[in-house]
Amino acid sequence: MKTNRRTMRVLAGGSLLLNVLGPAAYAAENATDVAQALADASSAVDVAKGKGFLWTTAADALARAQAAAKDQDNTAVVRHAAVAKEQALLGVAQRDYPLVGAD
Repeated sequence: MKTNRRTMRVLAGGSLLLNVLGPAAYAAENATDVAQALADASSAVDVAKGKGFLWTTAADALARAQAAAKDQDNTAVVRHAAVAKEQALLGVAQRDYPLVGAD
Protein backbone atom coordinates (compact mmCIF):
# COMPACT_ATOMS: atom_id res chain seq x y z
CA MET A 1 0.00 0.00 0.00
CA LYS A 2 2.84 2.40 0.84
CA THR A 3 4.49 1.63 -2.48
CA ASN A 4 1.27 2.45 -4.31
CA ARG A 5 0.96 5.80 -2.57
CA ARG A 6 4.60 6.61 -3.21
CA THR A 7 4.23 5.67 -6.87
CA MET A 8 1.13 7.82 -7.20
CA ARG A 9 2.93 10.78 -5.62
CA VAL A 10 5.87 10.39 -7.99
CA LEU A 11 3.57 10.14 -10.99
CA ALA A 12 1.54 13.14 -9.86
CA GLY A 13 4.72 15.15 -9.25
CA GLY A 14 6.12 14.14 -12.63
CA SER A 15 2.88 15.06 -14.31
CA LEU A 16 2.92 18.45 -12.63
CA LEU A 17 6.54 18.97 -13.64
CA LEU A 18 5.82 18.03 -17.25
CA ASN A 19 2.91 20.46 -17.30
CA VAL A 20 5.20 23.23 -16.10
CA LEU A 21 8.18 22.45 -18.31
CA GLY A 22 6.53 20.73 -21.26
CA PRO A 23 4.41 22.13 -24.07
CA ALA A 24 1.99 23.63 -21.57
CA ALA A 25 4.76 26.05 -20.62
CA TYR A 26 4.01 27.81 -23.90
CA ALA A 27 0.33 28.29 -23.09
CA ALA A 28 -0.45 31.93 -22.69
CA GLU A 29 -2.78 32.95 -19.91
CA ASN A 30 -3.94 36.22 -21.42
CA ALA A 31 -3.42 38.66 -24.25
CA THR A 32 -0.87 40.63 -22.22
CA ASP A 33 1.43 37.59 -22.00
CA VAL A 34 1.16 37.06 -25.75
CA ALA A 35 1.83 40.71 -26.55
CA GLN A 36 4.80 40.76 -24.17
CA ALA A 37 6.30 37.60 -25.71
CA LEU A 38 5.96 39.08 -29.19
CA ALA A 39 7.43 42.41 -28.10
CA ASP A 40 10.38 40.71 -26.37
CA ALA A 41 11.10 38.62 -29.46
CA SER A 42 10.85 41.62 -31.75
CA SER A 43 13.20 43.62 -29.54
CA ALA A 44 15.75 40.79 -29.39
CA VAL A 45 15.64 40.37 -33.17
CA ASP A 46 16.08 44.15 -33.64
CA VAL A 47 19.14 44.14 -31.35
CA ALA A 48 20.68 41.20 -33.21
CA LYS A 49 19.98 42.85 -36.55
CA GLY A 50 21.49 46.13 -35.37
CA LYS A 51 24.69 44.36 -34.31
CA GLY A 52 24.87 42.45 -37.58
CA PHE A 53 24.43 39.02 -36.00
CA LEU A 54 20.83 38.17 -36.85
CA TRP A 55 20.36 34.50 -37.60
CA THR A 56 17.82 33.63 -40.27
CA THR A 57 16.19 31.21 -37.83
CA ALA A 58 15.42 34.12 -35.52
CA ALA A 59 13.91 36.19 -38.32
CA ASP A 60 11.88 33.20 -39.53
CA ALA A 61 10.57 32.42 -36.04
CA LEU A 62 9.57 36.07 -35.54
CA ALA A 63 7.71 36.05 -38.85
CA ARG A 64 5.90 32.87 -37.77
CA ALA A 65 5.01 34.45 -34.42
CA GLN A 66 3.62 37.52 -36.17
CA ALA A 67 1.60 35.33 -38.56
CA ALA A 68 0.24 33.34 -35.61
CA ALA A 69 -0.72 36.62 -33.94
CA LYS A 70 -2.77 37.56 -37.00
CA ASP A 71 -4.47 34.15 -36.77
CA GLN A 72 -5.01 34.72 -33.02
CA ASP A 73 -3.20 31.46 -32.16
CA ASN A 74 -1.78 32.51 -28.79
CA THR A 75 0.03 29.26 -28.09
CA ALA A 76 1.85 29.41 -31.44
CA VAL A 77 2.70 33.08 -30.91
CA VAL A 78 4.36 32.38 -27.58
CA ARG A 79 6.15 29.28 -28.89
CA HIS A 80 7.56 30.98 -32.00
CA ALA A 81 8.38 34.17 -30.09
CA ALA A 82 10.42 32.14 -27.60
CA VAL A 83 12.39 30.56 -30.44
CA ALA A 84 12.94 33.93 -32.11
CA LYS A 85 14.20 35.49 -28.89
CA GLU A 86 16.48 32.55 -28.12
CA GLN A 87 17.96 32.47 -31.62
CA ALA A 88 18.48 36.24 -31.62
CA LEU A 89 20.29 36.10 -28.27
CA LEU A 90 22.46 33.23 -29.49
CA GLY A 91 23.33 35.20 -32.61
CA VAL A 92 24.47 38.17 -30.51
CA ALA A 93 26.44 35.86 -28.20
CA GLN A 94 28.18 34.38 -31.24
CA ARG A 95 30.11 37.59 -31.83
CA ASP A 96 32.11 36.88 -28.67
CA TYR A 97 33.23 33.47 -29.92
CA PRO A 98 36.86 33.34 -31.07
CA LEU A 99 37.48 33.02 -34.76
CA VAL A 100 38.68 29.56 -35.71
CA GLY A 101 42.18 29.60 -37.12
CA ALA A 102 42.66 33.31 -36.45
CA ASP A 103 46.26 33.87 -35.42
